[in-house]
Amino acid sequence: MSNRHHLAVARQQVAEYLTRVTAYSVPGCNPHCNQLIQWRGRLVPLWGGEQQKTQQQETQTQHAHVLVVSYADEAPALLALSLQEAPQPVQVRDEDQCLPSPEQEQYWRQAILGCFQHREQPVPVIGFARLGAITAHTTV
Repeated sequence: MSNRHHLAVARQQVAEYLTRVTAYSVPGCNPHCNQLIQWRGRLVPLWGGEQQKTQQQETQTQHAHVLVVSYADEAPALLALSLQEAPQPVQVRDEDQCLPSPEQEQYWRQAILGCFQHREQPVPVIGFARLGAITAHTTV
């Protein structure tokens, strides 16, 4: 898949949008989620951080745009997303529904809750609680 993964996050799952964030590498982890950030006194895994690295040996990297999402009802689970640009709110109507591209289906697998058309592009809505099943089956 290209370096740009368009995705949607439900507004109620957004905990905070951050700029200029330092992330710390965790060796031996899934390449899609191999860094941590500090957020409000907690360590939060960073999804997509590998795209921002300039060298494999770096232990710290800078991320211009990070979105922290909370996705569990009972005990909040947190995940940070490294973004290429600031997130934008989008209004979605029923008639905007569509199917994700085969590439998106391959990348996100069963984490896609739905999909809508935005600027002539399919945008999957991701269920972050389902990512555990995906990362557990990803080959490192």
